[in-house]
Order: sequence, then C-alpha cells, then structure tokens
Amino acid sequence: MVSVNPMLVRIGNPLTLSGTGFPTRLPVALIAGTQTYDLGMRTSADGSFSVSGFILPGIHPGTVTIRVVAGNVISPPVQLQIAP
Repeated sequence: MVSVNPMLVRIGNPLTLSGTGFPTRLPVALIAGTQTYDLGMRTSADGSFSVSGFILPGIHPGTVTIRVVAGNVISPPVQLQIAP
C-alpha cells in the first residue's frame, strides 16, 4: 500500500510518499506516468519506506498516476493531483 500526502500538491511544495508491504531492504523506485525514478533509498526491515521531497523534474500540472516498485512488487496505482 502506498500513500501520498498531500494528494494535491503545488509545484515547488513538498510532499511525503510512504508505503508498506514491500520486500525488505530493497531499492525503492517511483513510476510516474512513463518515467521511473530511483528514490535513493531502500525499504526497511519491515518492508516499509517513507520519503519527503518535492515534485520531480519534468512532471507537469494535472493528474499523475504513480506506482512504487521494490523488488518484484509493484504497488497499485495512486492518483496525484499537481497544481501549478
């Protein structure tokens, strides 16, 4: 399961992406639209992760479908609203 807070974010404002139920101690990547981004972190010993940051380069205002990948597990899609 993946959650994004807030679900509506303005470009340049921070957001937090977190998840549970992933394999342990594996690299975490974010798929946003057709792009994949290495988040530069690994899942914890219990298969969770949390990262805070800003909207990634190249993402434009509108609805973006995101998924998180760790090992062979891909999260269900989450819709993120990006405002200018």
